[in-house]
Amino acid sequence: PEGWWVLLFEHEGFRGQSLLLTRDADPTYLRNRGFDNQVSSLVVGDTRDPLPQAIVYADNLSGASQKLSPGAYEHPDLEVGNNTISSVSVPRGLRVTLFENSDFTGRTLVTTKTVDAEFLKAHQFNDITSAVQVQWRRPEEMVVTIFSERFEGRSQKLEPGRYEASKLTIGPKALSSLRVPKGLRVTLFEADKLNGINTTIERDTDFTGKKMLDNTFASLIVEDISEPEVTAPVAPVATVVVDTVTAAPEN
Repeated sequence: PEGWWVLLFEHEGFRGQSLLLTRDADPTYLRNRGFDNQVSSLVVGDTRDPLPQAIVYADNLSGASQKLSPGAYEHPDLEVGNNTISSVSVPRGLRVTLFENSDFTGRTLVTTKTVDAEFLKAHQFNDITSAVQVQWRRPEEMVVTIFSERFEGRSQKLEPGRYEASKLTIGPKALSSLRVPKGLRVTLFEADKLNGINTTIERDTDFTGKKMLDNTFASLIVEDISEPEVTAPVAPVATVVVDTVTAAPEN
């Protein structure tokens, strides 16, 4: 319908080739682009909430720049220039990988957060990027899930933030277990309003059967503590192609 967009992905987990639709697309249109009966995951959005885009800059979050939707970009696609990227702005929900070589090989820097020129220089990644990949993050990577029983029962998904007892829908002092994805940290407080004895959790944890911890905590804080990762050379990745439909396909 008018006012919506749909981003189709070839594989599960928002991976592989992708096709962005902003208008109706019939079977012929999808078939001509290799997407008829090929979609395994998708994202739906409202045009009032545009498709998230990362921004790469030639300077420190300023100067020449280019917005990048989810997809893969070799150096001819980088309007900002080859070997010129000095910083990257990354909105929540996206993961950006910078590659040293134009064929998606060599050293990489992977980040889910904005990185400035100082960081890239400190990690010998300033002005060496020749390819960029922008990916959707899985929703479960970005939230902590708390449970009233051992990873079941009443549950609630929590994004980074501060949660007093009134915001915990599973009930007061009902927390028995929690799943904590890599890059997130939870501080649990015995009393409401983030007071009292506290403990910090950075991985999946089960308190059931532990008298001093099960059904003990009344408030909590969720933090995003993820850091960019600079890796050793990696194997090539599949190129993602983003094709935008700007008008209704003709039959």
